[in-house]
Amino acid sequence: MIKSLLIANRGEICCRIIKSAKLLGIKCLGVYSEQDRNSLHVKECDESFLIGPSPAQQSYLCQDKLISLATENHVDAIHPGYGFLSENFSFSEKCEKNGIIFVGPTHKAIHDMGVKSISKRLMQKVGVPIIPGYFGENQSDSILLQEAKTIGFPVLLKADYGGGGKGIRICMSEQEFQSNLDSVRNEAQKAFGNEKIMVEKFIQEPKHIEIQVFGDNFGNLVTLFERDCSIQRRHQKILEESPASFLPPDKRNQLYEYALQAARAVNYCGAGTVEFMIDKSGKFYFMEMNTRLQVEHGITEMITGLDLVEWQLRVASGQKLPLSQSQIKSDGHAIELRICAEDPDQDFMPSPGPLNRFVFDRDELDKNVRMDSGVVQGDEISIYYDSMIAKLMVWGINRPVALLKLKKALNSLYISGVKNNIAFLNSLLAHPHINYEQKLNTDFIKLESRVLKQTLGSISKEGLGEILAQASMAHILSNDSSVINGKEHRCDPFSTYKWFRLNTNYKKDMNLQHSGSEYKVRITFLKDNTYLIKVGDIFDKVIKVDDQILYTKSVSELNWSDGPNNQLIKFIKDDDIVILNSKGIQHEIRILQTDDRFVSDKNESNIRGLNYVAPITGTIDKILVKVGDTIKSNQPLIIILAMKMEYIIRSSNEGTISKIDCKQGDLVQKNKLLICLN
Repeated sequence: MIKSLLIANRGEICCRIIKSAKLLGIKCLGVYSEQDRNSLHVKECDESFLIGPSPAQQSYLCQDKLISLATENHVDAIHPGYGFLSENFSFSEKCEKNGIIFVGPTHKAIHDMGVKSISKRLMQKVGVPIIPGYFGENQSDSILLQEAKTIGFPVLLKADYGGGGKGIRICMSEQEFQSNLDSVRNEAQKAFGNEKIMVEKFIQEPKHIEIQVFGDNFGNLVTLFERDCSIQRRHQKILEESPASFLPPDKRNQLYEYALQAARAVNYCGAGTVEFMIDKSGKFYFMEMNTRLQVEHGITEMITGLDLVEWQLRVASGQKLPLSQSQIKSDGHAIELRICAEDPDQDFMPSPGPLNRFVFDRDELDKNVRMDSGVVQGDEISIYYDSMIAKLMVWGINRPVALLKLKKALNSLYISGVKNNIAFLNSLLAHPHINYEQKLNTDFIKLESRVLKQTLGSISKEGLGEILAQASMAHILSNDSSVINGKEHRCDPFSTYKWFRLNTNYKKDMNLQHSGSEYKVRITFLKDNTYLIKVGDIFDKVIKVDDQILYTKSVSELNWSDGPNNQLIKFIKDDDIVILNSKGIQHEIRILQTDDRFVSDKNESNIRGLNYVAPITGTIDKILVKVGDTIKSNQPLIIILAMKMEYIIRSSNEGTISKIDCKQGDLVQKNKLLICLN
């Protein structure tokens, strides 16, 4: 068995590997960048080493530094996790040449499956169906355009060495081809160090199904069933589940056989995933093979009861697979949601920043709820790395039960300080089609965007008024209170006035913001914890509120009664933000100060008049214009790189460039002025 392990990664996956490795008695060594000096994975490793500056290219992607560290510290093996160097065949080869075990397949298997053009030709050879496309060596613009025309628009441009949803653009017509080609090449070079492109037929509204495979060095190869990963945004997965309940047994078994054929073609060893698309007619197409552990491996662990990281470490140590195919069983249904620091209202643009509050209230959840994360409250979601905060997973005896558990678990998670996708995921789980797996496809979020935006806004006016009233009282009572023996006892929030009062009630007026709209609230103290609360013209009731706010793992609880109905309101407060859970739905309300009005980011445009500002904190990669240029509407102006993705700022109208207030390589903050037009 491996005795010592260097984990060449960071964050959640590093923490996940540590958990299994330590159960096997393996010493864990970690690396960290300047940005990650105080990160959770650094604290959990037995030893950690500074690998370089914050940008991944200068730290986590430095192969020679990692090999030197491993050699100097006499480690037996390196685990690459996922992302970074996990599918880099040259890094795997360097490990092999230096006598270090690479926890994964051979460098040749990584190369043959990682280079998509090679894998496509290999699949053709062994009889696995592939998507029609061009995978050739001639990479001239004219040849690629001609091949796209031959295939027929729409087409997909993909980085040949890519993965993880990066280096992909859809071209619906010839007019979009050149600009998309330039973007894919640029993103591919930055992310993978190779700008080679392949062109595929774009299959509209497909299902995305992947098969988990596992092999050892003794020729044993098994599948650990399938995962449905069809719910995606920006070509990246956001909800995954296992099994794919909609698949009939014959098609499921055919997919298993195709996956095994693909893995056998490269003598596969270790954990891998063979990914397929299924079109509307039910036809299968091989998409790619990921030669590593997947982000969503946890749901396979939940339905099988197996530890896939433990399997990786055992196989890398030279052991046989722990179980044969007939011994591996699937039980129940598991679903995963990716909780990300991103803004769904801005096309899921990553939202770096401080994680002021990060609370998971597990009190009313059962043991079959799991959350994997590499951050804790007080950490910062950095511009340099992926936007994922956590993975929330549940298991149920069947899919309907798992969905109910997932909704409850999601509303037990509270995050503030960064924009996040919790509210969006709530609307996704509330969409009626979520109950019918066969209706879900990779275009679902795009096609249903209007409905998804309306789902959470469908509460009645009175219901919204009650939520705002609850947020008002939560804010007031948590501001005017003291903690005694672990329980927060409020002082009378209206009794702090020092002047004389005669035959009148104390009142407080507040302005609140919910989903971009503002509301006026007046609270009148009556007697004995009883208040009259008015929210504009949508809510006007006498409410009794318990005189205590109870704390459970940093989540406050407020007893709320309007007479016949009683509720336990759960909430957290972060300065002027109240995030509360009312009737199973989570809401974020901002308390507006009358002398310092707040303007929602949602109501700001990235274009202010004829000025263009940074839509996200990131690095200026390219400036495509110069002062004096006359530009057309929708013309690309600047390319910004942030959180592993490329963002293009385009002109909204015609004009002449009068000022450029940045240069290539600058790190710019969100909303910084970049370009002015006349």
